[in-house]
Amino acid sequence: MNFLPAKKGTFLKIMISVFSLGIEVLLLGILFQNMDQLFSITLYGGIVSFFIGFSLAIIEVNNMVYLQKTITTEFLGRVMSILTTANRALLPIGSLIYTFLFDSITFGPYIFMGNGILCITFGLLAFPRLLKSVKKDHLFIKEHKSNKNSEELLK
Repeated sequence: MNFLPAKKGTFLKIMISVFSLGIEVLLLGILFQNMDQLFSITLYGGIVSFFIGFSLAIIEVNNMVYLQKTITTEFLGRVMSILTTANRALLPIGSLIYTFLFDSITFGPYIFMGNGILCITFGLLAFPRLLKSVKKDHLFIKEHKSNKNSEELLK
């Protein structure tokens, strides 16, 4: 995703990755639904899983860069530790929910397809709100940097 300039496109990188993640998970469900042979499922499922991991990495890296640029240094450690704690606390809950879903729904590919559709829908619904908040943050950062530069010139 380095085709965008370093200072621009963070939001676009995240949104493209969210949409591609939804498409990839949907594709994984379709793959499980339509393929019978173990080798084909392993091969194509591995390829799709690689792209799912790639999309998640892009989202994670861009989110961390964005947070580190927008959160002041004095609060950054607290925010990162809260995010890490919340992330690790939700993993067992997600495992319990999906264990229940896969045990109760006999046709597992529908779970993947539903998750893909939910991810795409989330991207479509969150897109306008995220764009508005990112623009506000960029204005805040510009204003903060110009105030910081003027303070340094006065010293």
